[in-house]
Amino acid sequence: MSWIGDLRFGTRVLARRPALSAAAVACLALGIGAVTAVFSFVDGVMLRPLPYPDPDRVVMVWNRFSGKDLPKAPSSGWEFEDHRNQDQSFEAIAGFIPWDFNLAGGSGEPMRVAGGRVSAALFPILGAEAMLGRTYTLDEEKEQQKVAVLSYGLWQGRFAGDPNIIGSTVTLDEVPYQVVGVLPAGFLFPLLDADVWVPFTPNPAIPRRMRGVRMVARVRPDVGLDRAQAELDGLADSFRREYPDLYPEESGFGIHLVPVRDEVLGDLRPLLVALQGAVALVLLIACANVANLLLAQAGTRGREMALRTAVGANPGRLIRQLLGESLLLAIPAGLL
Repeated sequence: MSWIGDLRFGTRVLARRPALSAAAVACLALGIGAVTAVFSFVDGVMLRPLPYPDPDRVVMVWNRFSGKDLPKAPSSGWEFEDHRNQDQSFEAIAGFIPWDFNLAGGSGEPMRVAGGRVSAALFPILGAEAMLGRTYTLDEEKEQQKVAVLSYGLWQGRFAGDPNIIGSTVTLDEVPYQVVGVLPAGFLFPLLDADVWVPFTPNPAIPRRMRGVRMVARVRPDVGLDRAQAELDGLADSFRREYPDLYPEESGFGIHLVPVRDEVLGDLRPLLVALQGAVALVLLIACANVANLLLAQAGTRGREMALRTAVGANPGRLIRQLLGESLLLAIPAGLL
């Protein structure tokens, strides 16, 4: 086939001009590499679904005080209990508080670990099942039992992957807890980077105005986000009527839900889109540079082409041979 011969000819020509070939390949490699890296990042952050069942139904629930310029504020334990008892749009709702513990037990000296005081409902909301043992139950949460679930990383690092860890005791802030489960390595909840999970039970002695509880919920499959938000608006109205001193008109109090994906991305979405556009522009510039290099090289060969045409070469074949050099630059090196 004639195109195979043209391709071979182009290969020999490029081999005789290593500087041109290296410059063209470097330009293309830079552009393609940048686009690939950014797309992989954007794909992992924006395009792939979160690793939960039906992730679009997992939402954060925030207080809002627009009069105080607080678009997202945590809730109190009392407010969390009101949500748990009154919200009908959610399959389940969980409260959690990030918490650092002093851990003693296992190998090594006592250490500080990131953890969380978390409602038992968080695990089914996220579809999380323990790889060893189990997660703690609602009854254990209500009875304020001292049980703990460990992350896979902590189990491997601090406890050397001990298969008999279930039922053993670890000390957290000088209080003994029984280990009931270990989460799998792939478990991810980006809003709470924790290695130890213990039950969260609201303390009725803490007043309603003291707010530090974050809430995550799973919306029922037969309920849309708009309907769930409307129910939260109604609950906010009832709070204002029942506790006017805690939710004065000038505070601009409200309650709103945010899908967890939007919570994770936050203000990064427009930045990531802009970054992707900028890198695509870099690829176009690289292609333009390669085209200019080839055009300049073709201009220097005008006399050669004229001579070969004069001795009877087919002009169309000459053009194909010249384009063959360009084609080689677009073929991955592994295929040559």
